[in-house]
Amino acid sequence: MRPWILACALAAACTSARSEPTSSAAGSAAVPPTGPVVIELFTSQGCSSCPPADRLMSRLVADGKLAGRPVIPLSFHVDYWNYLGWADPFSTAEWTQRQRTYAAALSERGVYTPQAVVAGRAHAVGSRRDQLAKLIAETPTTTALPVETTWSGESVQVRVPAGAPAGAELWLAVWQNGLRTAVKRGENRGEALRNDHVVRRLARLSDGAATVRLDPSWKDLGGVVFAQRTADRAVIAAGVLPAPAKRPSGK
Repeated sequence: MRPWILACALAAACTSARSEPTSSAAGSAAVPPTGPVVIELFTSQGCSSCPPADRLMSRLVADGKLAGRPVIPLSFHVDYWNYLGWADPFSTAEWTQRQRTYAAALSERGVYTPQAVVAGRAHAVGSRRDQLAKLIAETPTTTALPVETTWSGESVQVRVPAGAPAGAELWLAVWQNGLRTAVKRGENRGEALRNDHVVRRLARLSDGAATVRLDPSWKDLGGVVFAQRTADRAVIAAGVLPAPAKRPSGK
């Protein structure tokens, strides 16, 4: 089934940061380090148009950059294609609602897959590398977010010492890599799909900290903390968590 392609919102304005001169006594003003651009892919194993977007996200995970800027892809599997005969094992109603929240923030009338939302500011068809590169080039600089992290077998604890920027909330996304699925029904029947950076947990940090429970069987985990403005959903800062020790088994 072809996705409902909506018009891409390409109006994000470019900005740049510049240090102001200071006296020799005061020293030079520090320029905050640049953080990665967060790309949220809304996808489904039940959608025949999604595998190319999933493969593009896997390439971006490996490359770490697009349009000369560091990027962090996050794959959110939605549940509204499950009726076609294949229930995506990574899909949740929560991710569908997140996509609908973006539709409202971006003044769109509906949702579609594969949709990639860049820094919460604009969207494009998730398989279109050229469109994504353009949006990323136009995205204002994201500030690097220092994060303190402790992984254990069943949880991850994070703390952002500086707290949330004014007008923003802090969110933790925990992902899993290298997930392979043999699809037996639906539009992708017979395909062996690989999904990377599949979001397993999404939690808001209260007072700059959170502890998130994890399934002990999960392996190849990672995560990112990002600051998202409440007014317009723009992602203005992000920090990648150090990877935990490898687990011997998982699914």
